[in-house]
Amino acid sequence: METTLTHLAELAGGELVRESGADPVITSVGLDSGTLADSGALFAAVPGTRRHGARFAAGSPAAAILTDEEGRRILAEAGERRPVIVVENVRAVLGTVAAEIEGHPSERLTVLGVTGTSGKTTTSYLLEAGLMAAGHKVGLIGTTGTRIDGRAVPTSLTTPEATTLQALFSQMVEEGVTHVVMEVSSHALELGRTAGTHFAVAGFTNLSQDHLDFHPTMQEYFEAKARFFDPASP
Repeated sequence: METTLTHLAELAGGELVRESGADPVITSVGLDSGTLADSGALFAAVPGTRRHGARFAAGSPAAAILTDEEGRRILAEAGERRPVIVVENVRAVLGTVAAEIEGHPSERLTVLGVTGTSGKTTTSYLLEAGLMAAGHKVGLIGTTGTRIDGRAVPTSLTTPEATTLQALFSQMVEEGVTHVVMEVSSHALELGRTAGTHFAVAGFTNLSQDHLDFHPTMQEYFEAKARFFDPASP
């Protein structure tokens, strides 16, 4: 699907910084500057553990950049002249932006999400098997990777980054998938990876002490999981 940069800036609630009145058509979005081969791409430059993604913008053919205030400063210092959408938190809006660019594919699928400390993979496999036995064409996204109607598709995270997730949904729609079973990690919920995804079913397995390297306390871990069941969450 195609959409304009101005529309995406409005959707993200961001400031559009540009030198001219040009309004490029955006056809894709990604977090890795090295894999954006589309001249209609939007590069999402987010803070990294060591360096800000905006420092890699120069090597990308992207038509425009989505970043935060720190990224804006880095781009300005580098003399960047492409249009830039500036938001407070890129990850908070990235799922919504990616879903818009992909044409909201999850709305054409029945998506079943499973969260919890343990048991997500087992539960997802059981759901996949049951749906396939009922004659449905099923997609699976989780810890062991992604499958489309039983065929393995390489992915690296339990819940992929928002840009990858929406592109996967789009691919599944194109291949005739009707139902998707996916594991939803607390990391993904905290980082907004599932924003823009329409879930038909949300399942919870359990909550026990884990992932406290990422969540400072059990209360914050619980609150991250609870977002999955909050209708007000993105």
